Amino acid sequence: MTKHESGHPARGEPGLVQRVRSRLRDGPCRPPWRIVVGLSGGVDSLATAAVLANLERQGLAEVTAVHVDHGMRPEAAEEQRLVAVQAAHLELPFRGVTLPSNLRGMHPGFGWEEAARRERYLALASVARETGAAIIVLGHHASDQAETVLLHLMRGSGLRGVSGMREWSERRIPWWVEPGEPDLYWIWRPVLHEAKTMLEAFVADLSVKPIVDPSNRSSEFTRNRVRREIVPGMELISPGATAAIGRFAAVAGSEDEFLRLLADRALVRLTSADGGLAAIGLLAEHNVVQRRVVRAWLQCAAGEDYEISQNRVDAALRLARANTSGRFIEIGSGWSVSNSHGLLYRYRSGDTSPNS
Repeated sequence: MTKHESGHPARGEPGLVQRVRSRLRDGPCRPPWRIVVGLSGGVDSLATAAVLANLERQGLAEVTAVHVDHGMRPEAAEEQRLVAVQAAHLELPFRGVTLPSNLRGMHPGFGWEEAARRERYLALASVARETGAAIIVLGHHASDQAETVLLHLMRGSGLRGVSGMREWSERRIPWWVEPGEPDLYWIWRPVLHEAKTMLEAFVADLSVKPIVDPSNRSSEFTRNRVRREIVPGMELISPGATAAIGRFAAVAGSEDEFLRLLADRALVRLTSADGGLAAIGLLAEHNVVQRRVVRAWLQCAAGEDYEISQNRVDAALRLARANTSGRFIEIGSGWSVSNSHGLLYRYRSGDTSPNS
């Protein structure tokens, strides 16, 4: 019997595999399930890939593992070779991708982390296109979700930011360029609700060793400090805090979606033909809708992945209330907002303001 012929779970199947199988069947993407999974070789991605390999042996999915070498560390090429061995052990087809060296130059105005993130998505999407996959799987887990929520809170984000990551989301890749014929993919995080310890226990039962990325121990990155200091500290003070933050993120995400629909309708009503935002109409809305309309309007210019801080949203609203032509504010990412005869306008810093 081949690995695609059984169609049934094996006896003694781990609970993690059962839960992921149920999530796949209940998800928004219908079969046939062709999947690309990011495999860095660490515990999280290795556990995720191993679970998907179980589903492939049951005939439920066709899975390709992808390792992305950022080219930033001399040992990265050897790691890609080791990850290829992991994939072979899991009986998964493997693709290794090496990113261009000039990542920041390819994404001006963004730091290395964001530039690398974008190129990772491009690499995964490229393999998905090649294999006919509609689903890109990432190995984020419950602690990653807690870290994300805390980081957004520290930056003063709104409800969208503190809703963290979604288990299922549809994304156009690349999202940072003007869409022509957009390539849409489902981004699936099947272990988002699972504890890190659960993934570690699952990997411990595999006959393959995970790779430890030394950059995860560096205090240079804020996320690493949150991971190593804040999240464990919360668990000491209040055991179960990580899972509780995940539940909060799920509720916040649901409420964010409802409020987004209200704000989207208002944004259409309030936007002029030349892209201006009507200040009087904006201020007539509920203040919750006001903030969301401004945020969405700003992100139409700065890009959906640029995080507009709450203080910039509040500054734009103060500009609307002032109702004085000729005033402007900077919102970041090279963009400014001006007030011109009752309309707010967005423009790139250095370009001619509508007021001039």
